[in-house]
Amino acid sequence: MQKFILLLSLFICLSFDLSSQSLISVLNTNKVTPDVNLVEIEIENSLINWKGSNLFKLKKHYGTVNFKSGYVIKKNGNIMGGEFVIEMNTITNTDGKFNEILVSHLKNEDFFDVKKYPLAKLKINIVEFNMDETLKFIGDLTIKGVTKEIQFDASFNVIDGNEVMSTKFEIDRTNWGINHESQETLGTLKDNIISNTIKFEVTAQWPFRDKC
Repeated sequence: MQKFILLLSLFICLSFDLSSQSLISVLNTNKVTPDVNLVEIEIENSLINWKGSNLFKLKKHYGTVNFKSGYVIKKNGNIMGGEFVIEMNTITNTDGKFNEILVSHLKNEDFFDVKKYPLAKLKINIVEFNMDETLKFIGDLTIKGVTKEIQFDASFNVIDGNEVMSTKFEIDRTNWGINHESQETLGTLKDNIISNTIKFEVTAQWPFRDKC
């Protein structure tokens, strides 16, 4: 019930005095007004989990990467956008298989090239209400200097005075120029082909402010 009330409140408040132009203005200028403010996420309580595999999903690896910073834009206490920065050098492998070798490979030029591109960024441009009590986010994901639009749904809960966002989504790494051992580059089906799909499971937390 608490979750439903939270999402209903978001929907009602977003229905009033919220134009795409006002959202673009806030996102571009970070302008704060009495009814629009930026709420920073709690870095220590927010985390990104990733998972990858070979083409046939027989070999899987998974791990984490940390946020460097992030905030949500709220109007009258309700989410209307946001921006999250990911520190790519913090990527880890937690499945216990080839940890140091794998992490070193993920950080080099074949994958994320963290020396040249130490940060990735997700900018939320549009927020829509779903009837299943989630929010739909449409935004720009920048990895290795390449920006592509992505869409994903997120659920929200209030826990111990904090608002907790949870989401799962997938990307095709080749859209961001990460082509190492993809089917497109190898050209034939081989056991060592790495799937283009990277799966993410994200949790972000910030102080809850119920104001409309």
